[in-house]
Amino acid sequence: MAQAKSMAQNKNTKTTATATKKLTASEEVLKKEIVGKVNRHFGKVMEDATPHMVYTACALTVRDRIMEKWAVSHQTVKKMGAKKLYYLSFEFLMGRLLCTNILNLMQTEEYQHVLNDLGYSLPEIAELENRNSVLKRSIATLIMEFDYVIIDCPPSLGLLSINALVAADTLIVPLQCEYYALEGLSQLISTVRTIKQHYNEHLELEGVLFTMYDGRLRLNQMVIDEVSQYFPGKPYKTAIPRSVKIAEAPSFGKPVIYYEKYSKPSFAYKKFVEEFLKNQ
Repeated sequence: MAQAKSMAQNKNTKTTATATKKLTASEEVLKKEIVGKVNRHFGKVMEDATPHMVYTACALTVRDRIMEKWAVSHQTVKKMGAKKLYYLSFEFLMGRLLCTNILNLMQTEEYQHVLNDLGYSLPEIAELENRNSVLKRSIATLIMEFDYVIIDCPPSLGLLSINALVAADTLIVPLQCEYYALEGLSQLISTVRTIKQHYNEHLELEGVLFTMYDGRLRLNQMVIDEVSQYFPGKPYKTAIPRSVKIAEAPSFGKPVIYYEKYSKPSFAYKKFVEEFLKNQ
């Protein structure tokens, strides 16, 4: 009992010491910036601020610091006359945007200490950001320039696919003519319902495109019949036939219609596009 009581006292002492740790000069500056953002943008003092307000204030301070570094880099490049290199990647979707940017600034500990001093934690604040709508915000202006924007998704229901579903108006599901693919389809439809309920109420199933189709196999037709039963009117009449050309094309860095434009799959994909446009 005495030992347990002693350990509890030590733990409480350690916690208190961490919470009351004096901030460094740079951390005091950051704290002042966050408090100022809350005051100016929301008209609130920290005691009345919500976690969402604190998140916004942190994001604004990160933005300001990134822009300061960008300005310095831009001036340096301008003086040196060096060439510019632009690199665009959507890999940033895989991580928390706020934490990732703070990490890139090499100020993670600084933000952690300041937020702790304000009664919050960095993980707690980072949880408030909506990662699922990043792609939608990124292409908001792009979609005005085209009739159709096709978002090709990885064969999984990870963060990248969720972002695509939130950004899309309709969904085309390429489905292999195999029974294991039906399990994946049921999971996808369940995810689509969740997306519609919480993020994108306008998302609809455009159609199902059967791939790796072999008319000689009875199993292929059974899969088509079952999908047609559960999703009447959604399967496309065009099916992409099984072909070694489709498997070879990626190794040459080309889509099959460029790799072997006179192959059966190439004609099938062109026919599918015609069918899709006709249905619009």
